[in-house]
Amino acid sequence: MKIDQNQQAKLAQAFNKYNKQQRQQEQKIGKDQRTDRVSLSKEALQLQKVEQELAEKVDSPERQEKIDRIKAEVQAGTYNVDGEAIAEKMLDGIMNN
Repeated sequence: MKIDQNQQAKLAQAFNKYNKQQRQQEQKIGKDQRTDRVSLSKEALQLQKVEQELAEKVDSPERQEKIDRIKAEVQAGTYNVDGEAIAEKMLDGIMNN
C-alpha cells in the first residue's frame, strides 16, 4: 500500500486533532487526578506466573538440600555419575525433539 502526500496530510491532521483533544481533556482534569494505567496481555501474565513458580522451585528447601548434598560429595571426592543414565537422558532428549 502506497501512501501519497494527500493521505499523509490527512493522517497528520487527524493526529494533530486527536492530540489537541487529548491536551484539552488533560487541562480539564486537574493534574492531581491524572493516573497512569498498565495492562498486561494474557501471555505476559502467564509468563509472570511461570517465572514465579520457577523461582519458588529454585528456592525450595528440597532443592537446596540436594545442592548441598552434591557439593559435599564433590568436595569429599565421593560424587559418582552414572554414565549410562546420562547417555540415556541425552538420547531421550534427541529422540523426543
